Amino acid sequence: KSMLHVGSDVANIACVMATPYKDESVTEDEAEEDAVPEEIEEQCIDCHHALASLERLLKPLLETTHTAVEEKLTALDNASLTLLLTYTMNSLFWVYLNTQGVNPKTHNIKTELERVQKYMHKTTIASQRLKGDFPQVNKEAAKRFVKSALWEEGQQSHSRKRHIDDTTDESSP
Repeated sequence: KSMLHVGSDVANIACVMATPYKDESVTEDEAEEDAVPEEIEEQCIDCHHALASLERLLKPLLETTHTAVEEKLTALDNASLTLLLTYTMNSLFWVYLNTQGVNPKTHNIKTELERVQKYMHKTTIASQRLKGDFPQVNKEAAKRFVKSALWEEGQQSHSRKRHIDDTTDESSP
């Protein structure tokens, strides 16, 4: 399937989830017993609107081929986009598992989401380094800092030395 078909399938699933089913053979009393609580129905409608909004946002991307998008982006931007789409699809699968009564925390999807998050963090660091936003360590300053912080046997502490100097100044005429 193309990316457009996958996006349409997600929206269709959301429509089915949000649309109340009406069976004509069920009496009104039976329908009231089996009715979905208003709170859950509102959540389904909210989910439908969120998925429709997601589809609207992804529509320009889904209508183009992957190679056309790939040509316009740098390697780092392409990696970020691929990771974002992967994370989005895995998150939607997480939601699907929840709707099916499966605990996604015990499913392999959890490790997959963590793996994608790790790579997203790596691309963030790489983009910061390219922009120069990533702090660099001044090795010489770090060496001086560590060397001055270390105390060697035979050395008086800096404050002790100052105290001795201050007392000798007071006793001199």
